[in-house]
Amino acid sequence: RNSLAHFEATELDPARGLFRGPACYGDGVAAYPDRYARCDGSSSILDWPAANPGLVSKPGYGIPMHALSTNCLYVEAYRLAGAMAAELGMPADPGWAGKAAALKAAINAVFWNPESGCYRYLVDDFGGCEHQEGLGHAFALLFGIADEAQAQSVLEHQPVMAAGIPCVWPTFKRYAWQRDWTFGRHSGTVWPHIQGFWATAALARGRPDRFTFELLRLAEHAERDAHFAEIYHPIGGESYGGLQEDRAQGMHLWSSCRRQTWSATAYLRMVLMGLVGMALEPEGVRFAPYLPEGVGPLRLSGLRYRRMVLDVRVEGQGGKLVDCRVNGREGEPRLSADGEGPRRVDMRVGPG
Repeated sequence: RNSLAHFEATELDPARGLFRGPACYGDGVAAYPDRYARCDGSSSILDWPAANPGLVSKPGYGIPMHALSTNCLYVEAYRLAGAMAAELGMPADPGWAGKAAALKAAINAVFWNPESGCYRYLVDDFGGCEHQEGLGHAFALLFGIADEAQAQSVLEHQPVMAAGIPCVWPTFKRYAWQRDWTFGRHSGTVWPHIQGFWATAALARGRPDRFTFELLRLAEHAERDAHFAEIYHPIGGESYGGLQEDRAQGMHLWSSCRRQTWSATAYLRMVLMGLVGMALEPEGVRFAPYLPEGVGPLRLSGLRYRRMVLDVRVEGQGGKLVDCRVNGREGEPRLSADGEGPRRVDMRVGPG
């Protein structure tokens, strides 16, 4: 509640009906066009206002861009604030639902580009950016901002490389030193946490092939390396940190961290919310499993959910649930939130 009120007062642009601020994942200047890389040698987008005092937006932090992913998050934040208030027995702000709807409408009015069949990445007073933002597209699909026609268009036109969906595509030209091989740290590279959101968004909007592709690429990389890296090269698939400038070394190749937690949890997201099809709600958990060809049977044991410990098993092939048993008894593919103790959930899927 306090955060939404703060950012409404400091970052909401009344002319566009959008929130200012950089992309939610893009802390480095490699995520942005040249005008935002001018930070007096700093690699951090947060240093842009100090380096460009004549161009800052007011009020607020001063970064004048409007990013797709960030505005999608605000829509979901309004919705979740209402759900959190209900769960806590606290009064919800009666304006939240209307603000979420208005922001959703503004996103579709300003960011949607019917010519490309995708959403724009950035909107500002300097010409914006028509690149595709993988995380922004994933959020637009996951949060219901894109209607069915828009969702199918995004799923069809979003660029996906050999190693998975890139964070931003294409990379900015200042990083393309060698044609089709060098990429910016935050543009052109594959970040697994984005793969996780995109994969489950694709599955939810009827494209299991897109889900399967990301799942198998990340699984292959982790099996090869025996860990989940922070970033991967979009073509070769190796651990690759990408190019980015900073004060100490200028433009150089950065490292890709080993054993990155949010990369590992992205894979877990694909398993839990994709293969097992878990949807976590205040009332309980629902299951809608999907097993691609060559994957399964699947078993998750010792999975803690509220006051329960779950043993979940899925067999078959496809996304149509043909049988579900809870503790050996035929039942619905859901568990109430007030349950306690061990629960075994056996599900069988088929084509469809």
